[in-house]
Amino acid sequence: MLDLHLQYALHTTSFEEQPLSDKTLSRFRKRCYDYEILYNVDLFHDCVNDLSCKIAKMMNINGRIRRMDSIMIEANIRFLSRMELIYTCISKMVVYLSKNNPYLLTEVLKPYTDPNDYNHTFYHQRNVDMDEKIQKLLDDSDSLLEICKSNFKGIDEYELFIRCISEQTITVNNKRRLRTKEGKIYRGYVANLEESVGKSGSVVTDYKYEQNRYSDSRFLQDSVARTEKQNETIKLITDGAYGGGDNTKLAKEKNIDLITTALIGRDAPDVLADFIFNDAGTKLLKCAAGYSPRNCSYTKRTKQVSVSFDRELCAKCQRHMQSNEFKNFAKLRNGVETVPANIRKNYHIEKIPRGKQRGKFFFGTKIAALNFRKLFGFRKGLGNYAQNPLLV
Repeated sequence: MLDLHLQYALHTTSFEEQPLSDKTLSRFRKRCYDYEILYNVDLFHDCVNDLSCKIAKMMNINGRIRRMDSIMIEANIRFLSRMELIYTCISKMVVYLSKNNPYLLTEVLKPYTDPNDYNHTFYHQRNVDMDEKIQKLLDDSDSLLEICKSNFKGIDEYELFIRCISEQTITVNNKRRLRTKEGKIYRGYVANLEESVGKSGSVVTDYKYEQNRYSDSRFLQDSVARTEKQNETIKLITDGAYGGGDNTKLAKEKNIDLITTALIGRDAPDVLADFIFNDAGTKLLKCAAGYSPRNCSYTKRTKQVSVSFDRELCAKCQRHMQSNEFKNFAKLRNGVETVPANIRKNYHIEKIPRGKQRGKFFFGTKIAALNFRKLFGFRKGLGNYAQNPLLV
């Protein structure tokens, strides 16, 4: 009521009594919440998307080139989830061993010493089944317990690890599992952003907000399902988490060319980053492009899988990835990664209230604010955008 910026925007500076208050805003949000519960329609999401498309039009962005990325959100939860807690305790103990008793570490546990492994586990590999992640953590916990036995009593890292395992897990029939009395395993949320790109900048033209069990692949499928078949081909540029033969086929049905520019989950030199194996790890089911091998064999002694594909399939992938067009797409995709960083830094996304519905609403307001700032920068001629021959 006392904010002159707001009064100026609403043309109410001459009013003796302001028509807008904090109660007005809270009641508006409540009406939006109630409507969505009754009719399963998010009016505010539709409003933000409609405004975003109009902003894109004002900035001469036609939407024929788009890029997609996701962002994890803690939603004001300052404590770690059970999975993250177990991972952190394992990691601290493994780091201690690597410094003081490195000969005890097995190859399975060494990745925990890598500072980037946390992000790989909880962010880049979100498309991996959650049960598989949990089971791997529990198996690694048992391996670490066997290595340490009771030889590290009094060591802070060991005591923390033992306490965590005893409080968060239980052994039933010689198999470790999470205790179930806590209820939900998943904490926090994840949002997906779709950005339209042009010579004059970029605008977030669609978003989706879900619990953090949602995979990038599923986000893409939802986005394609909401999209009408396009008259002109849309180039949708993503990282490898959104890829796969099924997704590529689904996108083509809507005249969308899905371009995945990188593998995910491990460092780039590891070509197995997005390959799908059976549970035992003895058979390759699909390559990163979604193709099944012509034949496959497993060598028990070396624990290696040998596969062969049709030459045309592999040659097609290599030619495409080495082309100048693909390299330009890869450079263009990198720009979408600035959006999550921008939202975190300038829009305080970690202060979003708890609850999916409330969090989604507040996230939408931040997308709207981000797009309006982009529009203001464009109108003032403040944009400084990297030129790319693919932008039309």
